[in-house]
Amino acid sequence: MASLVGVSRERLAWRLMSGVAAMAFAPTMALAQSVPVEEAAPAQQADEAPIKDIIVTGSRLSNSNFSAPTPVQTLTADDIAQRAPVQIADVVNQLPAFRVTRSATGSGSVADQQGGVQSLLDLRGLDPLRTLVLINGKRTVGTNINATFDSNMIPVGLVERVDVVTGGASAAYGSDAVAGVANFVLRNKMTELTGSIQTGITEEGDGATYAGSLAGGFAFGDGRGHIVFGVDAAKSSGVGNIYSRGYTSNEPGLLALSAAQRGGTNPAQVFASGVEYANVTPYGLITTRASDGQLYNFDASGSASSFAQGTVYGSGIAAVMTGSTANRGYTPYSAFPLSVANDRQVAYLRGEYEVSDGLTLYAEGNYGRTHQPYSKAAYFTTSLIVPVSSLPTELQPLYSGTNVTVGRILDETGGSQGSQTNEVRRFVLGAKGKVTDWLDYEVAWTHGRFHQSLNTTGLVTSALYKAVYGCNGTTGNPNLNATTVAQAALYESLSGKSCVAINPLGEITDPAALNYIFNKQHQDTWLE
Repeated sequence: MASLVGVSRERLAWRLMSGVAAMAFAPTMALAQSVPVEEAAPAQQADEAPIKDIIVTGSRLSNSNFSAPTPVQTLTADDIAQRAPVQIADVVNQLPAFRVTRSATGSGSVADQQGGVQSLLDLRGLDPLRTLVLINGKRTVGTNINATFDSNMIPVGLVERVDVVTGGASAAYGSDAVAGVANFVLRNKMTELTGSIQTGITEEGDGATYAGSLAGGFAFGDGRGHIVFGVDAAKSSGVGNIYSRGYTSNEPGLLALSAAQRGGTNPAQVFASGVEYANVTPYGLITTRASDGQLYNFDASGSASSFAQGTVYGSGIAAVMTGSTANRGYTPYSAFPLSVANDRQVAYLRGEYEVSDGLTLYAEGNYGRTHQPYSKAAYFTTSLIVPVSSLPTELQPLYSGTNVTVGRILDETGGSQGSQTNEVRRFVLGAKGKVTDWLDYEVAWTHGRFHQSLNTTGLVTSALYKAVYGCNGTTGNPNLNATTVAQAALYESLSGKSCVAINPLGEITDPAALNYIFNKQHQDTWLE
């Protein structure tokens, strides 16, 4: 430190900079001085092997991702092959930017218009409505009423890469690309045949899956023309409800805590085990407390017994409880399967021909079909106002009012069930080429058509109320008002069915009564 005394800051900085510069150039200068000119000549001899690869581990050269308006993530064919997916969504959904909201087996338990067994891509969890899916850079017809696209309709073996714009791209593509874009680039030239066959089963002996894919192509016309094709087929037998697995048979569920239950310390929602319905049972539960302080539940034969209700969270027919197993088997999550049975078939064909150096004509055809057989989707739950006079004789003295409230799960026909079949057809005709070295062009016409056939089981609430209250069609009960009576009459005129009286306390075994209150519904949806 003493040697630096009296040296100005400017001169000290200059000396340090000079020293750094000398250190930076010293190896180069030493190397240049130690190698004579005549000895450097052999390095330039023609017979020495040329350098094939130059690997740069660090560079100041500009990166296209830095100058692009939004970041792009790419899945290559090698990435896809390493994972051997049954459908392409199995790979794409592994990217952190995607959230799995619907898949072919995991979240298609409800056969509905908005997806069912489809795999809908969802960037950032902003909903599939905000994620645009393209095939070879072109839009395609939607595969549900929301016009979002099922990625299962793309053959796995033909996917060359998947380009994902992980930032919002609505400025370029529109409001359906607020979350981003997934562009599936398919191969347009192949001269080999590739395929795969897969099968699997869970360690519990269920959930059997079978899948196969085949892709290939050939050239013709001295290499000016190319044909490629791809086919996929897959089938899954599904998995049962939560009671088919040990880790979910403890009846997990989400509890919504009231302000009193939170007590200023607990969170508003808690995930717990032992969660069961609190105010509805399969054959009827009187939720009006009797004079002895008990709640009474009914079995299939209509016999009453006390119901051990635990700690209740929420209210009405959707309320749940913990601390009791009196309603084991009936939770908000036990109605539907853990994995839904489904099957899928996809076919793709593309041909192109180079007419001249500046013109190539091409055509594409794509067909896809997914099917979900009938599966349970939910329970039918309802709350009924029942006269005390209709209760068993031994219970009537326990209630001072005129009516009591009964919570009921109508599970006699297996609850709400549904099936669906989705079919999509897509055609593309186009031309592309190069006008000059710096100007390319492409023009295309695309046509797509989607058809969904949806079948569901519905509970006709107005018919249920009329049947419970004697089929007389008169009002006077809170459930049976003038509007309900009119709706029941309209239902009877359209369906040709007649009312059959029902006792809600106990199992409903009369087929005619069940046929009256349950109705098979069918709906066809077309998008073009």
